[in-house]
Amino acid sequence: LPIRVTVWNVPLPAVRLPAKYYAFLSHFGAPDNPEDLPRTKALLDDLARLRSTTCDWAYPLYELVRRARIAETGELLTAAAWAGRVDLQALPRLDLSAFDPWVAASAARGMTRFEINVDSVNTWREQTAIREATGRDLDPNTEDGWKVVLWLYSELRRYALSRGMESTWAKVDDEIPPEQIPTWIAGARRFQSIGYRTYTTVTGSIPRNEAWMNAMNPASDGWQTSIVTSRDFLTLTRQPLAYTTYRRKVDLRWGLYTNGGAKDTWATLQRFFPEPELVDQIEVWANG
Repeated sequence: LPIRVTVWNVPLPAVRLPAKYYAFLSHFGAPDNPEDLPRTKALLDDLARLRSTTCDWAYPLYELVRRARIAETGELLTAAAWAGRVDLQALPRLDLSAFDPWVAASAARGMTRFEINVDSVNTWREQTAIREATGRDLDPNTEDGWKVVLWLYSELRRYALSRGMESTWAKVDDEIPPEQIPTWIAGARRFQSIGYRTYTTVTGSIPRNEAWMNAMNPASDGWQTSIVTSRDFLTLTRQPLAYTTYRRKVDLRWGLYTNGGAKDTWATLQRFFPEPELVDQIEVWANG
C-alpha cells in the first residue's frame, strides 16, 4: 500500500528530561565477557540516543559478589570468603571495577541516575549472595543477614558515585498491595539508611487513598503512578487547603488573661481548638 511519511525537524531540549527505559543492565550479558561488550556498547549508545537518564541495575546480588574483589588485596571476595577471611564485624571495602563497562560507560553517556531493584524481604537470591560473600549460611532476614546485604549495596552505591553517577535510587518491590505497606516501609527505610532514595510502583489503589499515601510518604522519596491514577495522585498531593466555616458554642470556663500586660482580656482556661495551627480566622460573638 502506498504510504506517506512526514518527518519533522524538531530540536530536542539541551537538558534531558527524566527518562527511564526498561533496558536493565542484566540484558547486556556479562560485564567481563569480551564477546558481550560490542552488544553492551550498542545498547548503551542506543539508550543515549533515546536520551535515557537512568542506569537501571537489576543484576542478581550473587553475581555482583562473584565479580567483586577486596580493594586492599585484590583478592576475589568469594575466595576470601571460602577461606574464612571475611569478618562480619569488619566487612572490607570492595573493588567493583569489573562493572565499569556497564556503570562507568552509562555515566559517560549521560545516564547518571543509578537505580537498583530490590525487595523489602530478602529471598534465596540474597541468601546465596550472603553465603558466597561471607562463607556463612545466614538467614537473609536476620540482623546479620541484612547487615551483609546492606554492606554489598552500600559498596555498590559508593562505587557508582565514584564512576560519575549523580544520584542513587532503590526501587523497592513492585506494585505492592495496601496490606504490604508496613513491610515495604521497613524495607525502604533500610535502603534509605545507606544513602539510597526510595520509591516503588503504585499504579493501583494506593494513589487514590490519602491514608495509605501518608503512611508511605516518610519512606518514599519518589512516586511512580499510572496515567489512570495520576489524576487522583495529583489531586491529593497538590490541592490547596479546604476551609470550612462553622459556629460553635464555647462552653468552657473563662478567666482573666493578664500575660504581657493585657487589659480587659478574657481567655478559656482549657484549649478549645484541638489543632490550633489549622485555624485560619476566628470571630467571637458575646451573648449570641
